[in-house]
Amino acid sequence: MRKKRDAGRLQTLLRISVANAVVVFSTFYSDWTLRVVTLAYAGELIILMLVVQARVLAAKRMPGSRGADDGRRLRRGKFNALMIALLIYPLFAGVAAVVVFGDVHDWYVPRSILLSLCLAWLTFLVSHTLDFIATLRIGAYDELIGDRRVMAPLWRWPVMIFAFLGAAFERDTGQEFMPWYFILILAAMAYVNIRLQVAEMDAIRATVRRKQ
Repeated sequence: MRKKRDAGRLQTLLRISVANAVVVFSTFYSDWTLRVVTLAYAGELIILMLVVQARVLAAKRMPGSRGADDGRRLRRGKFNALMIALLIYPLFAGVAAVVVFGDVHDWYVPRSILLSLCLAWLTFLVSHTLDFIATLRIGAYDELIGDRRVMAPLWRWPVMIFAFLGAAFERDTGQEFMPWYFILILAAMAYVNIRLQVAEMDAIRATVRRKQ
């Protein structure tokens, strides 16, 4: 059983690593700028919002409960968690879009870059969806996740702030930011993505252990 969990953990880390590798590859071979990288990770936030909502909807009981919960209490808990996700995640993604583009008339991405951007979003979507399905099958989402785990994906935000600074510079000056800064942002985002995934897997393992 332990070997199976370790294999699942490795597969999850491999999927999220591949998703980040697609972003890194695209930056070098599709002429991405920090503005586009910021959009890529802002899109991932929206995908994570959908995953969080799916986790909430899949819950069958309140946190810490071992028996059947009052249906009204569970529905209220789900509603609160869904509203938090619906209000906060689009707000953060919207701020990213405004910082990247500024005026609505400037919301334009060349077709070639848009295609590679869509590929990055698709890779994130597949990665997080497969992870959700694998975790759902072992019953780790039977318990309603708390507010801390609803908000956990937003810990990508501190790193994204530095990406915003570079994106704003590119928007205002029309020049690309310094290469070393670009590489630092990519490395930091990849690290944060993988680190948060590890933390989530540890939380899932703790939930499964409590059930046993």
